[in-house]
Amino acid sequence: RGVRQLLGATSNFLFGINPADGTIVWRVNIKEEMDSGRNIRRWGIVANSLVYLDGKILMSNGYNQGGMMLELDDTASSVKILWKNFDMSSQHHGFVILDDKLYETTHNAPKFVCIDLKTGKTLFSSPMEHVRQGQIITAEGLLYIYDNARGNVILAKPVPEKGFEEISRFQITDGANEHWCHPVIVDKVLYIRRGD
Repeated sequence: RGVRQLLGATSNFLFGINPADGTIVWRVNIKEEMDSGRNIRRWGIVANSLVYLDGKILMSNGYNQGGMMLELDDTASSVKILWKNFDMSSQHHGFVILDDKLYETTHNAPKFVCIDLKTGKTLFSSPMEHVRQGQIITAEGLLYIYDNARGNVILAKPVPEKGFEEISRFQITDGANEHWCHPVIVDKVLYIRRGD
């Protein structure tokens, strides 16, 4: 929108801050908007970064809280909620956007989800074999999913109406502890770290 602003989130609020003087320009009470009478335990965090897309702000949080898309007004002084989706529940493992579709794995009730970014409508939401909660990245139109329960790394073609079509997979067996790190691709090389 041509206005500099810092975007932030706490467990209860999304907000925009004027970087020149630190004042809060706008805020949305996500506890009121997203809990919708449900007893959601958020553990005091919103771990995913907010995503800015051409005047719109996207958030997704775990703990079954869900996600929503907001739109800034022309002066970036207020927002309106465009849609909410309670199938979204990405804890700290993020999501990717391809062709106006959002893909993520969910947190408490592990599923693979595809959301229409324009409408917020769920196109696909189902448990997927060998995928629980996992980090997801994209390159060259494909999905790379690193399952955090068993260490499976899956290369897949996104298919909005049925999640994905698996191309190949392998399992990370080296290292110890969690499979929580986000994969990175640099110069066509896939880097994966396990544990600390």
